[in-house]
Amino acid sequence: MIGYLFLSFLAGSLLQNWLWDLLKKKSMIVELNSKWTNILDNIISGESKFVNRYNNSVVIKITIVEDGEVDLMYLIDKNDIAMFKNGECIYTSLSIDSELKKSIINNIKTIYNVKINDTVYFMGNIYSKKWFEEKYKIKIDQLKNIKDFNINFQQNKPKKIEYTIDGLLDKISSDGMQSLSDDEVNFLKNYNKK
Repeated sequence: MIGYLFLSFLAGSLLQNWLWDLLKKKSMIVELNSKWTNILDNIISGESKFVNRYNNSVVIKITIVEDGEVDLMYLIDKNDIAMFKNGECIYTSLSIDSELKKSIINNIKTIYNVKINDTVYFMGNIYSKKWFEEKYKIKIDQLKNIKDFNINFQQNKPKKIEYTIDGLLDKISSDGMQSLSDDEVNFLKNYNKK
């Protein structure tokens, strides 16, 4: 009888600890989603600032209430995001809602499309044109005029995004209407006018 009571107590204690851990994790996920929602709001409202593109990474400066000024890094090739403070990764998008992550990435692509694609290829690396000119205090046009400037240099033009009705309908079918960017919604609104 005592053994049964002990086992019941032990099982109850283990269940209570498991439930407590589960509640703490759920609370952390809710808190993280709140931070990422704050970031999305900052991007949409124009309170974020494009800093640089370096190869396949885009850095955007954002101030959030809990953490102050942070760098949001959008990894183009991985279609992922992470948050850094003082050079240290403080949050990744692994534990946030997938729709929230898609919305953040879509808004970054839409709002910063020109800046992301206005780049220079210099000594094997891709840089934001504006950042490059400010960092090295030289205009890209000046480099083009130097005949003996022996580097591999080219300027990328912003990519014009072309939409198809079938592609957008597939996207709506799989991800919902909220997954469309403003440009995609405008394309659909103007589709019948063509």
